[in-house]
Amino acid sequence: MTLLIQIVHRIGKRAERRVEAAYLNDLKRVAGKTRILYRIADAALEHPDEPVREVVFPIANEQTLRDLVAEYKAQGGAYRQQVQEIQAMAFAEIDHESVDLHEAINVGHLSQGGQK
Repeated sequence: MTLLIQIVHRIGKRAERRVEAAYLNDLKRVAGKTRILYRIADAALEHPDEPVREVVFPIANEQTLRDLVAEYKAQGGAYRQQVQEIQAMAFAEIDHESVDLHEAINVGHLSQGGQK
């Protein structure tokens, strides 16, 4: 039972790593997004009492912010869904292999029984 839990955990982690790697690649493709977010955070911390239009919009205009929000919303549930799809494929593969293993074990028991 412990082995099964370890296998399930490993499959989950592997699926998460694959999806995270894909998202990191996508993040790298959007030129300047990380830099823009850093500059916005830095400016907001330096001028916490000033209006957003005076602090944030000189760094990223309203349309850029709308685009960032839309992109995030589009990816929102996609991450968890992709992880679950990869896990399902891995479990299906294991299920197929376990049938083969179960058959091999049964054949082994039969041949051991015949030898005794």
